Amino acid sequence: MRELGMITPRQFADADKEMLPVRQALSEFGVRAHFFAEMVRAQMFERFGEEAYTRGLKVHTTLHSEQQRAAYAALRKGVLEYDRRHGYRGPEAYVELSGELTDERLEDALQDVFDSDDLHVAVVLEASPKRVLVYRAGGERIVITDDGLKFAARLLGGKAAPAQRIRRGAIVRITRTDKGRWQLTQLPAVESALVAANPRNGASGRWSAALTSTATSSITSPRHCASRDRASSRLFILLRWRRVLPRPPWSTMPR
Repeated sequence: MRELGMITPRQFADADKEMLPVRQALSEFGVRAHFFAEMVRAQMFERFGEEAYTRGLKVHTTLHSEQQRAAYAALRKGVLEYDRRHGYRGPEAYVELSGELTDERLEDALQDVFDSDDLHVAVVLEASPKRVLVYRAGGERIVITDDGLKFAARLLGGKAAPAQRIRRGAIVRITRTDKGRWQLTQLPAVESALVAANPRNGASGRWSAALTSTATSSITSPRHCASRDRASSRLFILLRWRRVLPRPPWSTMPR
């Protein structure tokens, strides 16, 4: 508008000083129930076809939001504790860092990896057995020392294998402790799931999964079953399954 002469230089200067309010679209649901939501979507699509996306249908389910949150938190906590007992595996990946490390370049290095709740992704700028400096998406540089390095201590320094060493350019995960201090952590390489249903009417009140990996297995018993492949460390706990609706096509659970 200034170039076209539609506003004066003073108007342009005043406009340039104005703070622009930004309204971000809500990208998170109130309850983490992705698998349950997919079950509902699949059944609605089976019944209504493409109209399921355009008719503005409202679906009422048996999911209990507070119980779902509790199930998600408990399952996630158990998976994190289990994985931590098996030791640190090393960085998720490495990126080349050379020249001036501007925030823009570091943001580009992290563009293909994402946070998982409180497991934040970061790239290592400096690393030694006593101090690690990382950059977290959003422009925050964080120094991790002392107890924050214990979990990954064996992969700090020159004695660690190059393919696993925490060094400049390593993509790692960090999290805050209960005391608010940063520490190195990792994204678990195990799967876990929990399904809870009312034994009287089959209503699913909790359906939760936490921290998936590439491991796969199948359910063999509807009550309490574990993966046949122990290496996958995938555990399903199904309290009761009772069919009250037509069996969905994706279900392989025995009656």
